[in-house]
Amino acid sequence: MVKEAGAHCTEYVTPVTPESIEERTAPYAASWAPTANKLWLEEHPTGKKIYADKMSTVSQDEKGRMLMEMDTENEAVLD
Repeated sequence: MVKEAGAHCTEYVTPVTPESIEERTAPYAASWAPTANKLWLEEHPTGKKIYADKMSTVSQDEKGRMLMEMDTENEAVLD
């Protein structure tokens, strides 16, 4: 994906490639995967990785209204 997008490292002193980052981080990701899966299943017993919440099942207009309400509530807390 990085190559397709034409993205490049912005670190000029010691530039890195996506491949070098993957090489360094893949072992950590692999060792974390069993724990991540366990934690996911504790919170999502069905195992589904996609689920519908109220925000994902309403129209765009309704989402906008809900977000405005949340902003208003947050502003009231900060006042």
